[in-house]
Amino acid sequence: MNQEARQRKKDAPPERELKETKVHTQTNRKGSSWCGLCCKAFVISTVVLLVYLYFAPCPIDPLPLQLSEVPPEIPPAELTKLITSPATLELPGAECFVVHESLGYVYTGLVTGGIARFKLDLTGVEILLRTGNAGLDDEHCNQKRKDPEERCGRPLGIRLLDEEHLLVIDAFIGIFKINIVKLTKDLILDFSRANTEKPIKFGDDLVILPDKKTVFFTDVSYKNNLKDFLYEFSELRPRGRLFKFLLDTNELTEVANELYFANGLELHTDGVSLLITETTRARILRYSLGDRKIEVFADNLIGSPDNIRKSPRGGYLVGLGSMRKWPYITDFIANHPIINKLAFKLFSTDFILSTVSPKESIFIRLGEEGELLDFYYDEVAQHIRYVSHAEEYQGYIFVGSFVHPNILKIPA
Repeated sequence: MNQEARQRKKDAPPERELKETKVHTQTNRKGSSWCGLCCKAFVISTVVLLVYLYFAPCPIDPLPLQLSEVPPEIPPAELTKLITSPATLELPGAECFVVHESLGYVYTGLVTGGIARFKLDLTGVEILLRTGNAGLDDEHCNQKRKDPEERCGRPLGIRLLDEEHLLVIDAFIGIFKINIVKLTKDLILDFSRANTEKPIKFGDDLVILPDKKTVFFTDVSYKNNLKDFLYEFSELRPRGRLFKFLLDTNELTEVANELYFANGLELHTDGVSLLITETTRARILRYSLGDRKIEVFADNLIGSPDNIRKSPRGGYLVGLGSMRKWPYITDFIANHPIINKLAFKLFSTDFILSTVSPKESIFIRLGEEGELLDFYYDEVAQHIRYVSHAEEYQGYIFVGSFVHPNILKIPA
C-alpha cells in the first residue's frame, strides 16, 4: 500500500460513523416524507371540506341586511333603571299580558298552550284552558316547554275584548274568542282556512280598535312557522304582513306586506295609526289607518323589539329580546349571508341559540315621537331572559318572556 492510499484510509471516517450517517439520512428522508404526506392530507381534507360546505344543503337562504349605525352600548345613566330584586312568579313562556281591571287579574298565554291568569300580587294562579287540542294529555303539553307544537297550541298576543271575553292569537292555529267566565273558546279565524294569497304561518300580535269590531294582527312570515322562528329570524327577508279582520262579518284583508319579522302591534295614542315592531331590523314602523302609508317611528333600537304596549305615564313600553352590543355579532352576520349560511351548515339550531343567548335583560320606554325615555336593564339576566313584553299597571310593570319560566313584577 503506497503512502497516498494509507493517508486516504487514515482520513476516512470510521465504519460505525458511516452507518450512523446513513441511518440519520434515511430517518430525515422518512421524516420529510411524513411531513409531506401530512401537508397533502391537510390540503386535500380542506378542499374536501370546502367543497362539501359549498354544496351541502342549508336550511336558510338569507339576504344581506345592513342595519343602521350601531347605537350607544348603554344609554345615559339618567335614563337607566336597573332591574334589581323583582317579585317573581314561575309560569313557562308568558309571552304577553293583559290586565282585567275589574276582576283584578292578569291574563297571559303560556308556551304549553295554556291560557293562565294570576292576581296582581302574583298569587292565585289558574290555568283556564288550552288553545290547542282539548283532548290532549296535560302532561304531554307541559313537557313541550322548549318545543311548542300545534296540537298543544301557542298563544301569543292577548287583548281584552269586553268584561267577559279575551281575543287571543295562537301562532299556529288562529284567533280565538275566549269566554273567561264560562271558560269556553271559539276559533273565529282559522289560519289554515283563511282566504289569503299566501298562507298565514306565524300569527303573532293583535290590537282591537275602539269600535270593538275591527282587529288588526301581524303575521311574522308566510313561509316559516313558530317552530322555525330561528330560520325566519336569520333569513332576513320581508315576509311579514299586517291584516285587518272584521269581527261582525269575518272579512279578512291584507293591508301591508314586505315587513321584516312583523311582531308587536299597538294603537298609537293618536287613534289613527298603528305601531308595528320589526324585530330583525331593530325598528318600529308607524302605519296610517287612513291612507295606509308606512313610515319609521323609531329606528336603530338598542335591541330586537318584540311586543309594544302603551304606558300610563305616556309613551310605549317595548320588550327587547336581545341587545345589540360589542362585538355586534348579529349585526355583522346580518350583512354577510355566507357566514350566516355557514353557521347553519356547521351547527345545530340549539347550539346557535345557546351561542347568541342574551346575557342581559332589557326593555325600554319610548316617547310619542319614538325617543328613548327609560332603559330598564339587568346586565346579567339573573331573573329573566328574552324579554318579550312589559305591561304597566298601577305603578308596577309585569315583565314576560316567550321562553323563560319567570314573570317579573317591578316598580315603574
